[in-house]
Amino acid sequence: MIPEGGIEVIVRHSCSNDLPTSPVGRDGWDVLSYPTESKASATYSITFDSFIAYTVGKESFIKPDESAVSEGVQFVRFRQSRYLRQIEETCYGEDVHSGTRFHYGIYCLNQLIDVVTNVAPRIAYLGETAQ
Repeated sequence: MIPEGGIEVIVRHSCSNDLPTSPVGRDGWDVLSYPTESKASATYSITFDSFIAYTVGKESFIKPDESAVSEGVQFVRFRQSRYLRQIEETCYGEDVHSGTRFHYGIYCLNQLIDVVTNVAPRIAYLGETAQ
């Protein structure tokens, strides 16, 4: 359950799905109604009980942050980043909201989700799903 003011992201490990059979020699109705089948893969819930800011972007439009200091690949925790600096410059400082701020990145095949929070997320394995 997500507390009020939180974010939950459901991510699935990518896997290649079986391509449908060739449409050559098939009826047009059959081709248009052929279902896509997805293979099951590991699925996780990443829950941020609270957040300061978040952005969602399309990977092909976002420049990589060459100056970032981080650990991880698809799920990344940043020590320094351009996004974290931007949020710290535009938010109230230590005098109003004390504590460390963390920048997490969730980088999927085509989408990027960046979250700045002062609390570590909860991660749960949901099992193998195809959705």
